[in-house]
Amino acid sequence: MAASLIIPPAVEPVTLQEVKDHLRIVIADDDTILAFTIQSAREHVEDMISRALITQTWELVLNRFPSIIDLPYPPLQTVASIVYIDSDGLQQTLDPSVYAVDTKNTPGRVRPAYDQSWPATRKDINTVTITYTAGYGNATTDVPGPIRSALLLLIGHLYENREATAPFQITNLPLGVDRLLAPYRMITF
Repeated sequence: MAASLIIPPAVEPVTLQEVKDHLRIVIADDDTILAFTIQSAREHVEDMISRALITQTWELVLNRFPSIIDLPYPPLQTVASIVYIDSDGLQQTLDPSVYAVDTKNTPGRVRPAYDQSWPATRKDINTVTITYTAGYGNATTDVPGPIRSALLLLIGHLYENREATAPFQITNLPLGVDRLLAPYRMITF
């Protein structure tokens, strides 16, 4: 099972101005560094908690149809398409009436609709591709407050500690980051 990011988020979960206010920065000299740090912090947090923060499009590739398909990087918003290679080797797009999408559970999942079953696929690798949208929403304010607070702490830490270590001191992530993110962490196997 391999999930790949197809379309990244259009905005970051915290704005440059929010970061500058948090860090009490009033000049624009480091805006480029801060923008890069915001993106890096978001990607790190998404990796830590295995969630998509802002709306983004993912593609999950499978070798076959399992009975229920858990879609990584919740929260799931929509499933755009399910494409598969049929037993004759032809690419087919599954009609949405054949499957049910569960956006209420975390992670979101897909299963055959009532009284339906998955179609037969070619016995090969990478025969099923699911394209879906995940994330809390399109706006920075859609992301839960504790995650945004953790991002601000992490961005501040990365901004102040631009090297992995400083003389006579090893710098770890602020304890508050882990504590704020703990309720959102997805356990993956």
